[in-house]
Amino acid sequence: MSFEAWMARLRDEGYLVCPGSSAVPVEIRGVRPDGVGLHFRCRGTSIRLAVYRPGQTAWQVAVRD
Repeated sequence: MSFEAWMARLRDEGYLVCPGSSAVPVEIRGVRPDGVGLHFRCRGTSIRLAVYRPGQTAWQVAVRD
């Protein structure tokens, strides 16, 4: 699956994909319809997924791309 297809699938499921998401290194910032934010990052062999309550992080101002 390409990065663009992955982002399209997240949007189809109702996520707002935030600016700053990138394919290399993989970094995805998004907000679910209920306001919960997620930050997924892969760098080398390190993978991190953080989930935030609504309004907890500054980057959660969602902008449709």
